[in-house]
Amino acid sequence: MTTKRFNLDTLPLCGAKTRSGGTCKRKGNKHNGRCKLHGGKSTGAKTAKGKKASSLNARQSVPDWFWTPFKMQWLDNPLFDEATLCCHKLIRHQQDSSAINQLVAKHQVALEVMKYAILQIHGTQMFITIQGALDHYYQDTNSSHIGFHVYYPLISSPQYYRHQSKAQTTYADQWLHKKDFVGREMRKLEKRLKRISE
Repeated sequence: MTTKRFNLDTLPLCGAKTRSGGTCKRKGNKHNGRCKLHGGKSTGAKTAKGKKASSLNARQSVPDWFWTPFKMQWLDNPLFDEATLCCHKLIRHQQDSSAINQLVAKHQVALEVMKYAILQIHGTQMFITIQGALDHYYQDTNSSHIGFHVYYPLISSPQYYRHQSKAQTTYADQWLHKKDFVGREMRKLEKRLKRISE
């Protein structure tokens, strides 16, 4: 028998106007009082990347970047300002892995789009900071384009040095907890340990 997290009887009726002109008598959810047919748990895009992807105007807008020299727009572009500000924050939080990941997740679009503009305007140090933080984030989130890194030793940026990424830790934990680990792999490990101790 399953237990419910909340009492269904206390939920309000939806009350949305139906096509026939009446009001909806279904139970609304506890989040906003509407049923699933009339906007219950309606969220929408939260990130800048998601908002851009779901925007109808983004698909219909004329790509003015096609004929405008982009270099002239760098200093006026809000993405450039956002990426520069994020870079300064990344420099302050070099040792805090979770802060780095939060900053990159929030400003990922600006950092990816403007990293080469920052290279040309501010120099290599800020570019390396941004690229190192992006790699750090992609490794920890096990992004598909860099997912192979779990099979190799981690060579990270000197600014964001760590022994292994979160994805590597998860992979190692899964490997260690396999049922067949005790067999041949354990004997190999014991031989390696004996060689090291000699």
